[in-house]
Amino acid sequence: MVRIDTVVDMITYGIALLSFVTVVQHVNTNISIIFILAFALSVYIHHRYNFQVPNIALTLISITIISVSIMRVEADDFVMPSIEALTLLLGVKLVGSRAFRDYMQIYAMSLLLLAGSTLIDIRAYFLIYFILMVILLNAAVVLLAFYSEDRTMKLDYAKVTTILYKTSTIALIAIPLTAVFFFILPRSTYPLLTFLNIGRSAHSGFTDQVQLGDVTDIQSNADVVFRAHMEQIKEEDLYWRGVVLDTFDGKAWRSTEPATEAGKVNQKGDTITQTIYLEPTDNKHLFALDRPVQIQHEHTIRTRNLSYQSKTHITDKVRYTARSVPSRVYPTALQQWDKYLQLPAGLPKEVVDLVMGLTAGKDPDAQVAVLTQYFRRANYKYSLDNLPISEEPIADFILKHRYGNCEYFASALAVMLRIAGIPSRVVGGYRGGTYNNVGQYYMVTQNSAHLWVEAYTSEGAWLRLEPTPPLTTLPKYQEVREFLQKIGLMLDTINYYWNMVVINYSFRDQLRIVSKLAQRAREFQPHIDRSRLLALFVFPMLAGLLFFLVRTRFFNRKTPAKRLIGEFDTIMKRRGYLRTPNEGLQEFLDRVADGDLRERAQRFVVAFEETFYRDQPLHHAKRRSLRMLLRAI
Repeated sequence: MVRIDTVVDMITYGIALLSFVTVVQHVNTNISIIFILAFALSVYIHHRYNFQVPNIALTLISITIISVSIMRVEADDFVMPSIEALTLLLGVKLVGSRAFRDYMQIYAMSLLLLAGSTLIDIRAYFLIYFILMVILLNAAVVLLAFYSEDRTMKLDYAKVTTILYKTSTIALIAIPLTAVFFFILPRSTYPLLTFLNIGRSAHSGFTDQVQLGDVTDIQSNADVVFRAHMEQIKEEDLYWRGVVLDTFDGKAWRSTEPATEAGKVNQKGDTITQTIYLEPTDNKHLFALDRPVQIQHEHTIRTRNLSYQSKTHITDKVRYTARSVPSRVYPTALQQWDKYLQLPAGLPKEVVDLVMGLTAGKDPDAQVAVLTQYFRRANYKYSLDNLPISEEPIADFILKHRYGNCEYFASALAVMLRIAGIPSRVVGGYRGGTYNNVGQYYMVTQNSAHLWVEAYTSEGAWLRLEPTPPLTTLPKYQEVREFLQKIGLMLDTINYYWNMVVINYSFRDQLRIVSKLAQRAREFQPHIDRSRLLALFVFPMLAGLLFFLVRTRFFNRKTPAKRLIGEFDTIMKRRGYLRTPNEGLQEFLDRVADGDLRERAQRFVVAFEETFYRDQPLHHAKRRSLRMLLRAI
């Protein structure tokens, strides 16, 4: 046997802890520590020490939390201060008293925390949290009804298990119905609550300015930046174009080309179509396979250097279609030679002398080739650690350190090409990607961030150059890396379909589904076949009727309790007292005028109710004793 208040408390702790788990990765660490301490204190004082914290103290703490949170609210960040305040208030409420309304307030706060977490991030595992929360809340509300009647009530474990099973069944039946409403209820074309969390909705990525060291920060992040649904292609073609940088001041590259054009770019070759699912960023850049010739997305513009942008900042997940012609070469007329020959002031003479020595007596195409191969022939190393940060980082990289990551290799090559009089620019984007055969898409993460170089050749085309040597992986770690990659792909497949089916489900998708259904309805022309009609309707109806008869005959027999009550009603009817169908046993006995008969009947009713209303089984011995009481009537 277990007390009802113990069961309610356990489920309440489960609800509060579940809601905290949904936001723990987003709230401040100090907030998390305070909540955990409050949670532990609540368990201790309510179940060990049996101490009641004064309500006035908890009220003052709550007022302080709310006041501080109001002062922390900013115009572009309303959600996080609210969620952190709600987390603290939930901890305070757990420490407080435990009346019926207190439990309901804990459940309301927990539900608000779960809902608030979706304003920060809504991934596939939210569905698990949601299902668990619905199951626990259903059980809590039902058990709370018992608790409100008698706090000291004791239930056997079988009874508790039955309640939990039935409430869980109700929840699991209701959830699929909510899914139906999700797909059929009209949806807004504009997310209504996005404005609440503008400051927290985006992740770091490429901007119009890349300072040496910035890409390293991006590469340290393993978050998914986008997924590209497409066919699998050759590894050497996996360059995802984003921003084109044309001006260098010695420490940072900037993009100065305005995005003013639209429409499709004419480039010959086989076109590859990608459906891109881009995560939120803090800029306007849209990524696509190099070379992108068209991006279909609302309010999209491009620059003459073949980079695409959204007219508005990307603060939510975005889906768009891109068409690309994979090629290292992009033929086009060059209109601004000076822009792509610009060099930073104060470039060391040693760097200029090195370039002149490497390119002396060679034609432009040969100069491009020798400068691109220089870094590998001179044994430069790829590294992410201890990068050369100084007043002249590129010169130090070329002449002294001879190691760095892609931004150093790309910057050095672009500068050396410009010294040789060859127009060049740096392109920022992503290199590679992991192909998911189940979902048929490439998963591209932030640590795949990459810079490469484009040089303008004598043939009147931009040529993609890759100066960065590959990062070698030790063989002993290769198997572990491949295993972890497979696990990551399995989990990401769930996220991919979650984003595609749930997150990106829009009003336009609803219209498309309705249009398809209407078209199918117009095209439907039934041809009646009697044999199929019998197979589809008549036989199932007969089978259902047979099942109903068998079930009625063999499975709907009266239970022992119903048979005993039936015998009691029959005996009392013979004595001249008829019990109505909705009349309780005690209420019925109050109408019996014969005192002796009422006393004998009372003995049966008391014995029956002691067994029946405590969910005790009616064993053979108990049924025999009850029948003896019936005979005495």
